[in-house]
Parts: sequence; structure tokens; C-alpha cells
Amino acid sequence: MKNNRQFSQHQYLACLTVFCFLLIGYFFLTWPIIAYDTDLWYHLSGGRYLFANGRIAQSSYFSFLTPPKMWPNYYWLFQAIVYAVFSLADYYGLIVLRCLLFLATLWVIYLLLVDRDQGDSRLVLATAFFITLALALTTRVLLVRPHLFSYLFIVLVLYVLEKKRAFLWLLPPLGVLWSNIHGIEYPVMILIMIAYLAEMFWQEWRYPPQDGNPKYARWFLIITCYTILFTPWTNGLLPVPFESSYGMSRFQYFYIQELQKQPWDRIFTFSAFPLANIMRSLLNGALLAAFASFLFCVYKRNIRISHLVLFVGGFFLLFQYLRFEYEFLFLSLPLFRHTLPLLVRPAVWKKFPFYFALSLLLIILPLFIYGSYFKNRPGYPCASTNLPTGIVAFLNHVNVGGSVLNDPDSGGYLHWSLNNNYRIAMDLQMSIFGDEDYAAVSLARRDEHAFHKFINKYQPSFVTAGYSTGLPNFIKQQKQYVPVFLDDYEILFVNRKLHPKLAEQYLIKDNDLFNVAALNIDALEEEKKLSLLREATKILAIDKANAIANWLVGNIMIMRGNHGEALRRAEMTIHAHGESSAGYSLKANALREMGHYPEAARYYRMAIERESSPNRKSLYRNIFVVYNKQQKYRKAYNLYKQVVNPFSAAASYRDIYELALAASAAGKPHDARTFLDIALLKVPPEDREYDKKIRTALLLLR
Repeated sequence: MKNNRQFSQHQYLACLTVFCFLLIGYFFLTWPIIAYDTDLWYHLSGGRYLFANGRIAQSSYFSFLTPPKMWPNYYWLFQAIVYAVFSLADYYGLIVLRCLLFLATLWVIYLLLVDRDQGDSRLVLATAFFITLALALTTRVLLVRPHLFSYLFIVLVLYVLEKKRAFLWLLPPLGVLWSNIHGIEYPVMILIMIAYLAEMFWQEWRYPPQDGNPKYARWFLIITCYTILFTPWTNGLLPVPFESSYGMSRFQYFYIQELQKQPWDRIFTFSAFPLANIMRSLLNGALLAAFASFLFCVYKRNIRISHLVLFVGGFFLLFQYLRFEYEFLFLSLPLFRHTLPLLVRPAVWKKFPFYFALSLLLIILPLFIYGSYFKNRPGYPCASTNLPTGIVAFLNHVNVGGSVLNDPDSGGYLHWSLNNNYRIAMDLQMSIFGDEDYAAVSLARRDEHAFHKFINKYQPSFVTAGYSTGLPNFIKQQKQYVPVFLDDYEILFVNRKLHPKLAEQYLIKDNDLFNVAALNIDALEEEKKLSLLREATKILAIDKANAIANWLVGNIMIMRGNHGEALRRAEMTIHAHGESSAGYSLKANALREMGHYPEAARYYRMAIERESSPNRKSLYRNIFVVYNKQQKYRKAYNLYKQVVNPFSAAASYRDIYELALAASAAGKPHDARTFLDIALLKVPPEDREYDKKIRTALLLLR
């Protein structure tokens, strides 16, 4: 009976784990490829180059910077894999590849941590840690990059060395694959081999050889160390991992976040709300659990040599760069597994309330966390978020070729998406480019003097400028580059000396198009509306899903009573830019003017969820109007208080006056009087109209 009861409890925990796998699989398959960075696209470009030319890309063939750069392409096999998958199944294939690699990694971790012969208490802790780790890894593995394979290889090698030594012969082939898919990670592979070799040599010296651990086993590990030479570059791969610390790009930590140093206080930072932040807290919890396992084993004087070497090596990596916190966790897995029997007795927890509470923790918590993080799904299968899709559409449309001074962050996407007759400045493959290259390109888009020096040297055909860089301000002071196109990501300028006809045909004459969110369309004169409409229509002829142009045209259509056209453009924008507030706010505006107030309020709330806090003010104002139309005065008042802080210097007396009226309508006369007194303090003497309004309202309330 005892064995049957224990087996059923094991099955219960296995069901929780299966649910976790199904949950992760669902969310990962339904979540699109998003440009958290644009590395994926330069990998696709490298794969395309390999298939087209029959040789591995090993130069900066896509860049116009001089002199050309040569480099050992240490992830050439990954590029071949992702390009082959993309060629067969587009972005859908990459989504499936990402999901399968993550699930495979999790499955090996589960096999490594969980033993069927463990007592229930150990099994519970192992399962809980596994699910915690699965959630903590989520944000990192959403990126389709070579580290997805490295993570799988790390845990697979550890699993073989810890539990399946009959399969040691698999290590050399895995080493060859690893070295060619993500060669820069070879120090981690060698660290693992050294850790277990040290333990093998110690055991052979301390104890007589046993039949179950033949001497030839060590040779599989030694051969695996030499697999880093089985690449197209042989020993040329050896210095690559150290370039970021000692080479031409040793200052990457200034401009690449994942290469910044790991601060101690970051590990001790925990946040429960919003729910998406819990994943960072869970990662910190897993890191601290690894530290606790090490300290406990040292305290018990029971630690294997291999685990000690892995932990010390992982600890060193952890405080090199932020990105290595995941490698540290993987390298600590054997130590955590070893700690469980030392920490917990093999007891059987019989009480039903415990398992009920465990269900709540291991089912509801992942469901809520993933439900919050994956709430607002962008366009599927590939979101245009943070990508210059419109700029690419324009350049490929005109197809004049030439050089593009670009944002390095978007460089990978540009040289994948642009026609072959274009060359960009650079992407963020910092094993190709150095710190000086990055400084020259990035400062040329932000600093006036650097811009002119770069232009004088290279005379690029096009320049891209982000909305926040300030480049449009000083580029207006010279007449060589003029704006010809824009999308949600940036603005494109053309060199009118090289392309005078193109500059004349596509010149953006109305600079208000660069900041349409700040426009009060209702107050614009008809001539101004027509000017903006012409500019937006010209953009939409090339980039039909352009959110800025669709939002502008849609709102002008609303003012003209063409609500159907506005709704059509709103739906188009929502489909293409589901992560943006533009489509939802446009649809809400149309529904409000049509008198469909409940639906309008719903879409305004959806727009607010997708908009950053500083830009929510106009959306709150609009939903405030809708609530008033529905006579939901108290709801309108509570909402408007989130927009207007009467004690802030930024709040105008007119805003405070409107807040007071909202309070009065909501049945809060005391609040209304307080706000009116504050508004009276701020109203200027020359605005007699508002001074009279405020005093009249005060008299009525008193």
C-alpha cells in the first residue's frame, strides 16, 4: 500500500510538471518573433550568404565601413540551421524551433533533477525548483540566438556525466556541434570537462579503479576538449571569447546591456508586481538557491570535486557579464541535485492540504505570470516592434541602392531585409566591429560634429534617425540630407546631391508629421489637415501598415464623418501592430464618435495597457469623456485623478478646473472646492474667462 500511495503521489507531481510543459509550449508557440534585439536577422543573413555562395561569411560584406573587417564566424552552423528552417517554414518554423529547443532543455533539466526513487519531500523540492527555473529562463529564451543550443548542450552534457555515463561516447560529437553552432561558448564546455576530469583523476588516485568506471572514460572528456579545433577556423577560435574583455571591443559594456557587470544588489532585488516582474524575482531566487546549496554542502563537508569546480567557474562567469547568470544556474544544477538528500529527509507528506497548496503554487502561479507577460500579443508570426519595416519597404521600393548610415541596433534587420544593392554602416556583431566603429556610427546620428565628420568621409546615400536622437534638429541646418520617409521606428533622410529626383519626389514638407501624437487634430485648420493627409497618403502607398500614417488618416476621417474608413484603418493597424496603442486608440475614437461608448471605453483601456505611462494622458482624457457620456461620473472622476495631479507644477489651472468639475459631478463637493481653490491660485490675471469660471463654480458649491 505504501508503494502504491507513493507512486500515486509521484504521478501527481509528474502531472504538475506535464501541465507546466503544456503551458510553456502553448505560450511559446503563440508568441511571435519579436525584435528584443536584431541578432536573429544577421544570423539569417549569414545563413543566406552561406547557401548562396557556398562558403561561410567571414567578412563584413554588408558594410560600407573601411577597411573591410575579417573575422572567424563562430556561429556559422547556427546561421545555416535558422536559414534552412526559415526557408522551409518562414517565421512559423523559427517559432517552433525556439519552442522545441526550450522544451528539450527543460526536459533534460527535469531528468537531471528528479529521480523516481526520491522521497516525496525531495521530489517536491526538485519539482518546485524545476518550475521556478523554467519561469526564470523565459525572457532569455524568447530570443532566437545561438545560446538556445548552448543551454541545451550544457544541461545535456551534465546529464550524461551525472546520470548516464554509458553514453559518454556522445560527448565528442556534441562538442563538435557546440563548437560550430556557438563556438564562443567553448570555455564553458572545457570547464565542464575539466571539472569531471579532475574528479576522475582524484578518484583513481584515491581509490582503486572499478569496473563500472573504466579508465578509457576520461578519454571521451579529453577528446571533447579538443573538439574546438574541429571548426573551419581550427585554432582561430581560441581568442574569440576574450575579445569582449581584451580586444577591439573591450568597452562593449558601455552600450550593450547584457555585457554589463553583474551588480550584487541586483541579485537581492525582488518585486511581485506587476506579475511580469516575478520572472526576474524567480531568477534571483534560483541564483540564491544555488549559493545556499554551495554553502550548505561546504557546511556539511560533503561536496564533490566536479561540483565545486563547476560552481567556482560559474561564480566567476556570473560576475563577468549579466548574460552569464544563466550559465551559472545551469552549472549549479548538479550541486543543487546533490544537496537535496543532504537537506531533506526522504519523508512522505501525506496531508491533502499540502498537495492542494502545492497545486495552487505550481499551477496558478505560472498561469498568472505567463498570462501577464504574454498578455498583449504583437503581430504574428513576426512583430514589427522596434524594426524599421517602413524604411525597408521604402528603400526596396525606390531600389536606388547605396549606403545607409543606420542605427547599429537595427543593423541586423536592415542587411537581412534590404536589397543586395544597399550597404549599411554596421550591426551589433561586435566580434566583427570594434568600439571605435560603434562610436563613429552611433555618434554620427546623435552629435552634430561627429555627423559632419562621418558624412565628409563616407558620403552615405541615406541616413536614418530615431525620433529621440535629436538628429532631425541639427540636420535641418544643412541642406544635403532631407526627410523622405518615416515609420514607427525612425525617419529616413536622403542625400539630395546623390539622389536629387528622389529627394524632390518624396520630400516630407510638413515636419508636424514627425510628432503626430502631439497634434490636436480637432483644432487644425482644413488646409493643415489636407497637408498632413497628403503626406500620410504618400507614405501609405508604400507602407500600408504604417501605424503613424494610418492613425493620422483615420482620425481625419472621423472628423469628416467617415467612421467606416477609420475603423478599417484601425483594424489594419491592430493586426500589424498589436503591441502598439495606435490602432486601439483610433478604434476607440471612432466608436466614441459613433456613440458606442461601452466599446469605446474598452478599446481606450486596451490602448492604455499598451502605452507607456508618460504618454497616457490623452487616452485618460478620452476615456474620461466617454465615462461622462455614460453618466459614470464617479468612475470618470477616479480615472481623471490619475491624469491630473493638482499639486504638480505641470498641472495647468484648466486641467485642475476640469478635475474639480469631475469631482462635483461625482458627488464630491469638498474635493471640488479644494481643487477650485488650487486652480484659482494658478490662474493668470490676464485669463479673465477662466478666473470668472472658477469663482462662479466656487460660489455655486458654497
